[in-house]
Amino acid sequence: MKQLESNLLERLSKERSPNSISIYMPTPKENPESKENKNRINLKNKIKLARQQLKEQGLQEDSIEEYLKPLNDIVDDALFLRNLWEGLVIFLNQNIFEYYTLPLDFKDFMYMGEDFYLLPLLRPVKENKEFYILSLNLHGVKLYKSDRFNISEVEVEEFIPEKLEEAVGFDHYKDKVYQHRSAKVGDGRTFFHGHAKGEEEKKEEELKFLRYVDQGLQNILNNEDKPLIVASVDYIFGLFKEVTDYKHLKEENISESPKEESINGLQQKAWELIQKELDKEKEQIVQKYID
Repeated sequence: MKQLESNLLERLSKERSPNSISIYMPTPKENPESKENKNRINLKNKIKLARQQLKEQGLQEDSIEEYLKPLNDIVDDALFLRNLWEGLVIFLNQNIFEYYTLPLDFKDFMYMGEDFYLLPLLRPVKENKEFYILSLNLHGVKLYKSDRFNISEVEVEEFIPEKLEEAVGFDHYKDKVYQHRSAKVGDGRTFFHGHAKGEEEKKEEELKFLRYVDQGLQNILNNEDKPLIVASVDYIFGLFKEVTDYKHLKEENISESPKEESINGLQQKAWELIQKELDKEKEQIVQKYID
């Protein structure tokens, strides 16, 4: 699947050709089999409508079928239709056939004319913004560069330890786990060896690990001014805020274990935080003129 390029609208707006087809399809949030059937039926209906309009313009049947073949190929792609979780946008004319999956809520329709119909994409593309997502827990760190439509993983192994054990030393980590294990007393209650001291040492180890993470981030994001959104449980995020020097860290995190979320899920939740900030900025501008 192609990524949505920043110059998409400019490029497509220059394409003028008879019978340019623009298709916008929201996709159902259902089980894969039901999703596949509904997406196939929906796209077939769009093709049927396009075929009828081409007939009315006097095109021959074989020319119509050849022209619409790229759309029919998608209809036959069961795996694609089954795994289509976001909205689908298709552009087809004599020179171009492109399709994109977009996390947008747009109306379901097909348009045919001299130009591609781009209005539903104007505001989303114009307001698009790049940012970073740090997927952070004590047993796995990943960094993603993202915007509203695209996301890709940034290689961090050279700069950032993947796990807490790598930062404090595995043998040291194993010894601490052993030393602070729980034990049973006679009445069935549980006590912890060196509980208070152990908690302090545990926090220091976590802070040490997060300092390594932050140092690696500074090397990777040197001179960057893009927002950084952290996906982690609140406790780890609180510690990370204590140690990080990155000036564009967002105050609100994706408050959950990142292991429980897909990469696209992280992207969507991160964008919701960015969108909230953009909406707030707009409100402030409007309020300034009202006052």
